[in-house]
Amino acid sequence: MKSRLTSQNLRMLGLIAGVAMLSACQSTITRMNDCKSGDWQMIGRKDGEAGLTAQFDDRRDFCAKVDNSKVTAESGTLYLGGWTSGNQQFWYRLGRDDGNRALPVSQFAQQLKSEKVVENKTPPQERFYVDGWTLGNGEYWFRTGDADGRAGSPVKLEQQRQQEGAAIGFRSDQYRSGWSQGNQGYWFQLGVADAHDGIPDSRFKEHEQNAKQREVFVRADAYQQGWDKEIIEYWRRLAWEDAVNGRDANNRRVDAQARGLKFSESQYQDSWQARLVQYWQDAGAQDGWGRPYMLEQRMANAQRDRVFVIAQTRDVYTAAWNRKNDEYCTPANAFDWARRGNWMAVNVCRPELQWRLDRAVRNGREFEHLEDRIRRAQSDAREFAKRVSDVENRIRQLERDAGRLAEVKDIKDNKDSKPSPNNADELRRNERERAELRGQIDGLRRQQREAEEKAARLRREQDQLRFEALH
Repeated sequence: MKSRLTSQNLRMLGLIAGVAMLSACQSTITRMNDCKSGDWQMIGRKDGEAGLTAQFDDRRDFCAKVDNSKVTAESGTLYLGGWTSGNQQFWYRLGRDDGNRALPVSQFAQQLKSEKVVENKTPPQERFYVDGWTLGNGEYWFRTGDADGRAGSPVKLEQQRQQEGAAIGFRSDQYRSGWSQGNQGYWFQLGVADAHDGIPDSRFKEHEQNAKQREVFVRADAYQQGWDKEIIEYWRRLAWEDAVNGRDANNRRVDAQARGLKFSESQYQDSWQARLVQYWQDAGAQDGWGRPYMLEQRMANAQRDRVFVIAQTRDVYTAAWNRKNDEYCTPANAFDWARRGNWMAVNVCRPELQWRLDRAVRNGREFEHLEDRIRRAQSDAREFAKRVSDVENRIRQLERDAGRLAEVKDIKDNKDSKPSPNNADELRRNERERAELRGQIDGLRRQQREAEEKAARLRREQDQLRFEALH
């Protein structure tokens, strides 16, 4: 077990080393590309933003080996200017991140002790850390206020948040701004939810009374905006369902009036019409795939099927039927269907195509019949090949047996002596069997070739059938 663990550890160390080498390689390539750009201000800024100390001399010596022409007298000044800006950004981002994480501004002291800062000996910039922290702290309280507002919380919750946030610095202005935005979102979503469920906007009065009891600020305008926006989608969804369920605008107009609900008639009609256009397109496509042109029958049954005939019915059904019928009535399709043993309604296709499709069907069926014969021929060829291999193995075994019979002790001791009668009989039987087996091999190989040639011939016949079907 100890050896196994050691092996695993070695593999892990190798993996870590590989990753480190890859990272170092990528870092070197990046540094080389920086040198080739010749933008020393950018190079300095990257070092500063990474929390590194200013290291122009190292950068200059490295770049001189890559492209010395990019190292000029102004390089050092440009680098230092970029590094100063990058270093300031490093601390600004740290401060902003800490502020967003609800940490106090005193976290700066902890950042000075952080592993990265200590390892890189990053020069501190407290002023820029504080600037970043101030922004991040404000963003944190804005988000908190927004979340409270969207949850339908009362304004007085600010007092609780102020007490909770005293240790990290509470930003009343940012909290209130976020809460105002969230409160508006709260009422907007209430309006959306009511309209989505088909509830009249008169429900607002109930929401208002409930909100006042909870001391939640009321935004009638936001509620109405959400309701007005969603009620349109509500009628569009109903129209989409109604069009294939036997209902129209007249039914819904009466229904909306009875419920005290604003009826978005134009949007309803557009969605209702669009759904029926799709219905007749789908019907045409469904019939076009192997079924006759059934528009008159479908229109006659429209009331029974709880759908409506519209002005575009004939055009959209016919266009969809023709398109799908053209896809269905192809020789390739007829050939493939026949190969799979499916029946094809050739009679729904154009008369001038039907003879080609009939031929494709016949060829497809014959193609599959030949496929069965090819499989049998290939199976026969494999069986003959196996039998040849078995006979060859038997012959090799007999040859080894003959060698052992000939190497009896008395033959080894006396080269002039002859095999014993028993050994001689065994050798003769061995030789006869080998001769017979060699004769069998010739016949088996011939039968294997014939089976392979038959499969190849049938495959050529298949190719001819496919060509005739598709051309």
